[in-house]
Amino acid sequence: DGSVALIFNHSFSSSLNSFYSNIRGSSSLPRNALLHQIGTNLIYLNNGNSPYFFPDTASDRQVPNNPNGLYWIAGGIAESNKLYVLLNGLNNSPLSNICMSVATFSLPSMTMDGVITNLTSPGTDNFGDLVRGDDGYYYIYNGAKVARVPAKRLALDLAWRYWNGNAWVADHTQSAAITNFQGWSITRMAVSNYVAVYHPVLSLDIYAQFAPTPMGPWGGDVKIATAADQGAQGIFGCY
Repeated sequence: DGSVALIFNHSFSSSLNSFYSNIRGSSSLPRNALLHQIGTNLIYLNNGNSPYFFPDTASDRQVPNNPNGLYWIAGGIAESNKLYVLLNGLNNSPLSNICMSVATFSLPSMTMDGVITNLTSPGTDNFGDLVRGDDGYYYIYNGAKVARVPAKRLALDLAWRYWNGNAWVADHTQSAAITNFQGWSITRMAVSNYVAVYHPVLSLDIYAQFAPTPMGPWGGDVKIATAADQGAQGIFGCY
């Protein structure tokens, strides 16, 4: 309907004050947040006062075996009037990965379908950014490792496959790192044209690299921007 869904790992929930911080009640930075932008209006699901995805007392909504766990948003993709949100299920203390999970929303209402589905196929691997390929598969990245799932099957364990360097296999422990891949955010620009954006640790320079397939070969790295030096202030990057 022309509206926009915005999903955040962390998000300020109101206007910023003069010192680039925000306080809204007792929650200045909700851990994960969903917004529905209709025109110029930003509507927070759950009112933006607390994390949207949070384990509760229902066993089918908990991070497995850990009712005190938490979810972080890993990535999302919209297709056929559905928004699929990939979640990292985490132990709260000490902070560590437990599983990958999927929440499905109907569009444009932004209402969640049923409950969060916890996956077992990826184990505790931390998959995140995803892109829809030329072939109808979703490609999901865990650093330089990549999995794929047929479109609309993100929440189906049996559909997940992992690139071992030569073929797609069902065992996530056989995943192999893609040569030269450094991307943090991946986009399909056109047929056989993928771009990944990254910046080296402690660098203000932002780079793009390119490939004809989600598995590569990746290369052609080019600097596309340099962030302004903030002096003594910390840098918080969002992609």
